[in-house]
Formats: sequence, structure tokens, C-alpha cells
Amino acid sequence: MENSISLLHRMGYRFRLHRNDLPVNPDIVLPKFKTVIFVHGCFWHGHSCKRGWSLPKSNTD
Repeated sequence: MENSISLLHRMGYRFRLHRNDLPVNPDIVLPKFKTVIFVHGCFWHGHSCKRGWSLPKSNTD
């Protein structure tokens, strides 16, 4: 997640993570564009299932 967030910032996007003042709790909020992003996945959220705790075999950066 850290690298994805860094990439967004390097690309010039300014965002907030997990804003609680909205009716829903999105993963990434782009206020300038009035856009929210929901990322569904065990790896992203670090769930303790078989897919959540394994690192990708390719593109590990």
C-alpha cells in the first residue's frame, strides 16, 4: 500500500486516507475531484486469510 500511495502523491494527486466525516468510509479520498476510491481486497486491507498475508510474486515494489 505504501508504494501505491507514494505513486499517487508523486503523480501530483493530493488525497486523504480513510476519512471518517463522510457517510461512508472510503480508502482514498481525492477532495479536489470530489472522488472516493474503495479498494476491495485482502492484500490491501491485510486480512488474515490465505490471500491477505502473502506478498505478490511479481512487481513486489
